[in-house]
Amino acid sequence: MAGTLRTVLVHRQIASAVVATAIWTFASTRYPFPENEPYPVLLQEVRPHIYNTIRLTYTLLWFTTPLLAASSLLSLAYSFLVGQGRSVASPKLPRYPDPATSRDLSVVIGEIHRTQHVEPVPRPTWLPISARGLFTGIAIFGAVGSGKTSGCMHPFAEQILAFRRNDSERRPGALVLAVKGDFCHRIREILERHGRGDDHVEISLSCEYRYNPLHNDLEVYAPAYGIASSTTNPVERNSLLEQIFDEEQRLILRATGPDRATGEERSELVTTTALQESLATDQLFIEYSPARARKDAARKNRASGVES
Repeated sequence: MAGTLRTVLVHRQIASAVVATAIWTFASTRYPFPENEPYPVLLQEVRPHIYNTIRLTYTLLWFTTPLLAASSLLSLAYSFLVGQGRSVASPKLPRYPDPATSRDLSVVIGEIHRTQHVEPVPRPTWLPISARGLFTGIAIFGAVGSGKTSGCMHPFAEQILAFRRNDSERRPGALVLAVKGDFCHRIREILERHGRGDDHVEISLSCEYRYNPLHNDLEVYAPAYGIASSTTNPVERNSLLEQIFDEEQRLILRATGPDRATGEERSELVTTTALQESLATDQLFIEYSPARARKDAARKNRASGVES
C-alpha cells in the first residue's frame, strides 16, 4: 500500500490528469450545459458567439478545476509524506578538474543530480560549460548579498585564468571592467596565486598603460558634451572617469591658477589657448568647448523637432 501511494505521489502529474478526466466525463454526463433553458436559448439567438464562449468555458472548467485541485493536493501530500521520508544520499563528487592541466577550456558552474526530481544522488557529476558555450556570454541574476560575486564571478574567473597557466601560448587573457573596483583586486590575487602576477595590467592615468576614451572618431561636440556634464555635475563616476575628471581639474588649475575655480569660470577657461596647449601636451583631450557643445546640441534638437 505504501509503495503504491509513493508511486502515485511521485507521478502526481499523471494522477492529477486521470482524476480530472474522470470528473470531467462524469460531470459532462450528469451535469450537462443547460442549453434548453430560456436564457441560454435567448442568448443563442441574439448573441451566438457569446453563447458558444460560455458553453466552451463551462465544459473546460469541469476539467481544469479538478486538475488544479488534484495537483495541489497531491503536491502537498508529496511534500509531507514522501519528501520528508526519503533518505538523503551523501553525495561524493568526483575529483575537481584542474584548469591548469585540462586539455580544453571549460567552466564548471555546478553539479548534476537528478533531472526529474529535486533530490541528491550518491554520485553526482560536474556541470561544465565548454569553450564553445562560453562565447555566448553568461548572465548572473540575484538579489543583493545572494552570492553572485563570491559564488559565480570569483570561481568562474579563476577557472578561466588558471587554464594552461604554465603555457604562455595557450593561457587566456581577459579584459575586466568593474564599476566598484574591488573585483579587479581579486583578479590580481588570482593571477598571483597561479604564478601570473606579471600578466596583470591596470589601465589608469597613473600607470604605464593608459586609455584615452576621448581619442576616437566621434565629432568634437560628443566628447565635449560628456566632459562638460562631468565637470558641472560629477556624479556617478566610475574609477576611470573619476581619474579623468581629477586630471582635468589639475590641468585647469595649472594653466590658469587656483584662484578661478567656479564651474562657470572652468567652462570658460577650457577654451583658452594656455589650457588647450596643456591638454594637447598631456594628450588628455585636444579640443573642448562646452559652449559649442551646447549650441550644437540645441541645433540638433531644433532640427529633429522640425523634421518630426
